[in-house]
Amino acid sequence: AGTDRGSVHVFNSGLEQIAMYSLSDLAESLGVVGSTAVLAVDMLGYATRHCEGEGLRIAIGTSAGQILELEGPRITPSGGTEPMTAESLHPAGPLVQGHSGQREVWGLAAQRGTGAPGTPISTLRPMPGSEAGPSASPPPSLDQETLFATAGDDGTVRVWSATSKRMLAVEDYAGDLPRSIAWSSSLELASSSGRLGSAAVAQAARLPDEPTADASLLVVGFGGRKGRRSRSSNKASSTGGTELLSVSVSPTRVLLARASTARGPGAGVNDVKFAHASDLVEKGRHLVAVAHEDGLIAVLEAQRDPHQHEEWSLVPARGHSGEASTRRHSGQATHVDFSADCNFLQTNGADCELLFHRARPEGAGTSGGASRLATGKGLRNEKWATWTCTLGWPVQGIWPEAGSGSEINAVDRSQSSDLVATACEDGSVRLFRYPCVARSGFVQGLAHSSRVTNVQFLDNDRRLVSCGGSDGTIMQWTVEAGMTV
Repeated sequence: AGTDRGSVHVFNSGLEQIAMYSLSDLAESLGVVGSTAVLAVDMLGYATRHCEGEGLRIAIGTSAGQILELEGPRITPSGGTEPMTAESLHPAGPLVQGHSGQREVWGLAAQRGTGAPGTPISTLRPMPGSEAGPSASPPPSLDQETLFATAGDDGTVRVWSATSKRMLAVEDYAGDLPRSIAWSSSLELASSSGRLGSAAVAQAARLPDEPTADASLLVVGFGGRKGRRSRSSNKASSTGGTELLSVSVSPTRVLLARASTARGPGAGVNDVKFAHASDLVEKGRHLVAVAHEDGLIAVLEAQRDPHQHEEWSLVPARGHSGEASTRRHSGQATHVDFSADCNFLQTNGADCELLFHRARPEGAGTSGGASRLATGKGLRNEKWATWTCTLGWPVQGIWPEAGSGSEINAVDRSQSSDLVATACEDGSVRLFRYPCVARSGFVQGLAHSSRVTNVQFLDNDRRLVSCGGSDGTIMQWTVEAGMTV
């Protein structure tokens, strides 16, 4: 039997309790997140027909979205049972785990990678075993795997491996509402003459007992109302602002820790993006664009504490008082993208507007940033580092005829700029050719039992990850060539 206090009780045939295990006592060894209630218990029996000396196998379903498998009481030589300390049968972590609590998952960010784009794609299908869980034979080195991060209304930020289909790290913001997330470039790409000296990078990246580890940052936005239903039963705090997390990836493990001690000010955050321009990365500068629910677009900079190298803070970027533009959306700002040279921003809002802003002071960066105006006409031929805005010239054709503007929650352009994926309110994931300026054919995938909230390409366009709404799931898809879209 299981209880809402997170305990499991084992009884014999005479209804006498012979063992009791508390998940809170086993949290570290089992990977249990936060305060967890037991929602389901099943006895799986013994490993062999000869039960003597074997522990009873017990499956446990928790309110944290986990399925655990424990080894419980043993059969003694006399035929009786004896209590024992419960042990997990899966040392690498729970058998299944993920976001929980009937909350939605909106935040999705892929680890910044390099490499040639994948082959042209036109077929979309779920990967076998795409739900979170360990693979049969995970690759031996985590720093060679394809990683991504999610932020859910259950108050957790999680880092996953798309390669081995398992969760690698989690940070719990109990009672809070992380709704958006972005992943920086590797801190090791910064030159030793910039803000991040080589010694500082090595210190930040190193894990205990590990020779080397790749270090990067996650920026998390809180309290955004994008897509939130008015009758939502979500009781989490709607406090806004942004925080930083440090991510260190070694060959054997991933370490996720809070890098900022104070939350950046601001209203609820609907979207965040890191700038990846080479001139910024080489100088160790990490600009962050933030789309607030009050319509404000802000440009911040992540700065390391010169005395406490593990601590960071988000401050207004050089040349900005905190706002990227005097123009702001009349409703909440929902999506934001940097231009390829990171001189400009494009944003969408609930007011169905497409606005343009200057991200860096005039003359900064490359490609003649000072000579171009932050207007639709001035940026009509601009190249964009990402395209996640649902409105704009190259994504006109993704919308259904006579649509209301609420049918598509998110889009993501592939690294090869050949495809664009959409996360749809009807629960489907769709692939279109990019640019899609006229209504055309598409490839559709169905796996979610609720609306799809976000989508992103991974692994040089060979994989696609989507996040669910009320089903709280993360689905992984393979994208294959062979059919014309």
